[in-house]
Amino acid sequence: MENIMPVLKSILVNTLSLTTIVFLVACSEPVVDLVQEEPVIRPVKVAEVISTNGNSIKTFPATVEPTQIAHLTFRVNGEIAQLYALAGETVKKGQVLATLDDKDYLLQLKQADARYELAKSQFVRAKQLFKEKLIASSVFDEAKAQVDIAEAQFNVAQTNVKYTTVVAPFDGIVAQLQVEKYEFVQAKQPIMELQGRKQVDIAIEVSENVMAKLPKNTENNTYQPTFILDVKPDRKFKVKLKEHDITPNMATKSYKVVFAMNMPEDMNMLSGMTGSLIVEMDKIMEVEHSYFSVPVESIFLPNQYAGQDKTFVYKLNASNKTVLVEVEVIKINNNSATIKPKVESELMVSELVIATGSHLIADDQQVKPWSRERGL
Repeated sequence: MENIMPVLKSILVNTLSLTTIVFLVACSEPVVDLVQEEPVIRPVKVAEVISTNGNSIKTFPATVEPTQIAHLTFRVNGEIAQLYALAGETVKKGQVLATLDDKDYLLQLKQADARYELAKSQFVRAKQLFKEKLIASSVFDEAKAQVDIAEAQFNVAQTNVKYTTVVAPFDGIVAQLQVEKYEFVQAKQPIMELQGRKQVDIAIEVSENVMAKLPKNTENNTYQPTFILDVKPDRKFKVKLKEHDITPNMATKSYKVVFAMNMPEDMNMLSGMTGSLIVEMDKIMEVEHSYFSVPVESIFLPNQYAGQDKTFVYKLNASNKTVLVEVEVIKINNNSATIKPKVESELMVSELVIATGSHLIADDQQVKPWSRERGL
């Protein structure tokens, strides 16, 4: 027992000494605070994606034309007896506008009526005689034919009397009076021009390049360009695509495109007035693909696709993080490139793409837009 105690005492002393040394060493090391550094957000130069399908706003010289127009005529010859409407006067459908001197036509009607009555009487007698077998069938047939001829002549004479009066075919305004009272006119000679007042047309001329992209069916097009009348530049009117010619003007080689609008109730918008039609071309033209313009330096090939025939751009999402979008390069023009996204929904007009230095950026990297360029 006496031999063990010195050994235990020596072990205890050594253990305490070692513990003291470790404690002193631990206390002598400096304490380091663990502070997490914030990631550095890289500034990048960005550009706005622009459509090349014609979305630029274009202004066309425009002319007001009547939507509904009629050149009124008499259908028989004669001397004008009365003009019941003057130029600029508003008229209603069915209203009498002009009459001819109808004396001659009334006499012709009276004569035709007399011949018709005579023919009917002769036919009645011939019919009775034929039943009694007192006349040949040819005589009976002749009497019947005379009735038909007389009836036709009576109907023509009666119609000619009606043709001595011109009535308004629709509500409108007399735009132009082309004859005077007591003037002798020929059948189908224009005597006045009547225009409808519920709507007006707005006509422009476009090039064959624009014409080729207009839709064949305009019924489902809801876009409404803006028309500004030269004499009322503070007023803007919405118009709707109505129709277009399919043959060009021989002199200008341009095509006529017509828009329609309701007639303003508080102003006179008359045929022949001029103005400007402001059109967002991509909203009215048919396009087969979504083509965009971006800076040429925005196009690059990421390292993971090295050696492959692919091209990409980085666009920014709502959180300003990069999104890799595969695109097809259609053409390069100076500092801009026309591209088409492989997946159409992945790139839209007005979105931002990294304009330069894309090869230094990673996918899904947080960035800070530094300056913005236009794609074109």
